[in-house]
Amino acid sequence: LFRSEVALAEVYAAAVNSDNPLVATAGFFAVVNFNTKLAVVGATLSVRLHKKPDLLSKWQRLQKKLVRHAQKRNHLAHFMAHWYMEEDGHRGTLMPSLWDPMSFPQYNGKADRLEYTPADIETFRLGAAKSREELSAFASELNRELEQSGDKAPAPPCV
Repeated sequence: LFRSEVALAEVYAAAVNSDNPLVATAGFFAVVNFNTKLAVVGATLSVRLHKKPDLLSKWQRLQKKLVRHAQKRNHLAHFMAHWYMEEDGHRGTLMPSLWDPMSFPQYNGKADRLEYTPADIETFRLGAAKSREELSAFASELNRELEQSGDKAPAPPCV
């Protein structure tokens, strides 16, 4: 999610309207957890865009998508590889630990045990890349909108 965090930092810097984006991004990157960063940006934009409902709605849809990506990313980072023998060869998946009872449907109330195949992981990678592009585009749109409305501090010279 690091590249998503960089794009999210751009959104945050625009939202706080700092005359020095380095100050804004320093505070942003001091927060360690991605979900917390997302919540900080979401709260900031809720206030910043309260008179721009279309842009706020666009952000809220993007935020929901980023929450789902963060959850999947955590699964990929913390799940275990499991290999099965099948008639046509080996099959590998990522699943929660077999020793975690909460990963089984009879304990967690879900219909199936969660697992990711290599195809699922590739689909996730492509979706995350698309979301990063959408996030960067949103940052640009937010900057343009705030500058056009006179609600944006001028960008400082490059350091």
